[in-house]
Amino acid sequence: MLSLYLAMLASEEDKVLFESLYHQYKNLLFKMANDILHDEYLAEDAVSEAFFRIANAFEKIRDEPWQRQKGFTVTVLENIAKSMYQKRKKDAETFTDSEDMLENCTVDGETAQALLQTMELLSETDRNLLMMKYIYGYMDREISKLLGIAGDTMRKRLERARRRLMNVWEVNALNVV
Repeated sequence: MLSLYLAMLASEEDKVLFESLYHQYKNLLFKMANDILHDEYLAEDAVSEAFFRIANAFEKIRDEPWQRQKGFTVTVLENIAKSMYQKRKKDAETFTDSEDMLENCTVDGETAQALLQTMELLSETDRNLLMMKYIYGYMDREISKLLGIAGDTMRKRLERARRRLMNVWEVNALNVV
């Protein structure tokens, strides 16, 4: 990622200064983001976004004393991590009911068979996500790593897959009655 940020900078001097700032603060920013988000993958995303924004605004801070550079860097990270936390909290509240139903229900063999048949009506991507999460018991970060996608992206896809499963399940239930 460092090479991407360096490519955003115009002069060699800026690249050297940015690289120094990056190495000096990357661990601090990760720790701060992880303290806010309680998720290593989201923390990595937050740090990456912070350095992207810092590289975009580097001309504003390159000549500042190290204390102001540190303050700017920390402030950018805190704002990103807090925004991510609030978004994740809001998303979690929105879909708690459907997730609780999927995670906390116990079903008999007939219902389990009907649920598996309903899942067959979903796309392969949705079906795989749901199976990794609810049948095989993978954690979110494991799924995102296996699929090679960012944690937020994976969670959003899982959220949409749950919603589609619920819609198909309800339509099938109405057709049976």
